[in-house]
Amino acid sequence: MTVRGYRDAMSFVLRRADDAAFRWDRELVVGLHDRILAGDGAAGAGRFRTGPAYVVDHRAGQLVFQPPPAGEVPALVDAACSVIEQGREHPAIAAAWIHVAVAAIHPFQDGNGRASRVLASLAMYRGGFKLPEFTSLEEWWGRHLSDYYAAFRCLGEAFDHDTDVTPFVRAHMEAQLHQVRALDLRERVQHRIWTAVEEAVTAAGLAVLLATVLLGLLGMQLSRTAPRRGKNARFGAAVLVYAAYYNAKVLAKTLVGNGTVGLVPGILWVDALLAALVAAMLWRQLRGTQWEQP
Repeated sequence: MTVRGYRDAMSFVLRRADDAAFRWDRELVVGLHDRILAGDGAAGAGRFRTGPAYVVDHRAGQLVFQPPPAGEVPALVDAACSVIEQGREHPAIAAAWIHVAVAAIHPFQDGNGRASRVLASLAMYRGGFKLPEFTSLEEWWGRHLSDYYAAFRCLGEAFDHDTDVTPFVRAHMEAQLHQVRALDLRERVQHRIWTAVEEAVTAAGLAVLLATVLLGLLGMQLSRTAPRRGKNARFGAAVLVYAAYYNAKVLAKTLVGNGTVGLVPGILWVDALLAALVAAMLWRQLRGTQWEQP
C-alpha cells in the first residue's frame, strides 16, 4: 500500500504541476497526503493530526524533535503554502524549503516524510524541472539515510519559527547535484560499453549476418504468400519491410545513444521483432500445410 500510495501521489503531482489554476494551499497538501496513504483512514490519511507528535530515534529510544502543537498545524501549513506560492526563490531552494518546513510542522499522524518529499518534487516540477534526477530524491535519500536524518539536525530539539534551515537546504541541493552527477556518470559508462559492444558485433559481422538470415527468411515467406497479387506486389511488400527494419535500427541506436533504452535490450529488440515476425509467418504456413493434408 505504501509504494502504491506514493506512486499515486507522484502521478497526481505530474497531472497538477502544469495546471493553469494550480495554487499552493492547504487542500493540496491534504489531498496529496490522502493519496500517499492510499486513503487509509485508520492512519489519518488526508487529515491533520489532532494530538501531539514526537520524532523519536527508535534505535536509541530518544526523543529527537518536538513538532508544534496540533492546534497550530493548520495555520502553519497555510503560512508555508503562502511562502512557496510567492515563487520568489529558485525551484531547488523552494523544494528544499518546503521539504524541511512540512517535516518540521509534522502535520499528520503518519506519512510526514513522504508528504514532505512529494511536495519537494512538486516544487521542482512547478519550476520547470521535469527529469526524475532533478525532481525526486527518494532513491538517493534511501541510499543515504544517515545523511538524510543528519540534515534535519538544524531544526534543533523543538519547533521554532525562527530556526535557520540553511544547512538542510544546502544538504538537499548537494544531494540533487550528487544524484545528477551519478546518473550522468552511469549514462556515460553505459554509452561507452554500448559503443564497445556495437563495434565488436560489427567487426565480427554478427549483426549483418543475423539481419541477412532473418530478412532472407522473411523474403522466402513473402514469395510464398498471396500468389495472385503478382511479383510487383510481393516486391513492394519486401521493400516496405526492409525500410521499416532499417528505420527501426536507426531509431534503436538513437534511443540507446541518448540513454532512453539501456544496453539490454539495446538494438537487439529490432532483430527480436523481425525474428518474431518470421516465426509467426512460418507457423502460419506450417498450420496451413497441416490443414491441407488429407
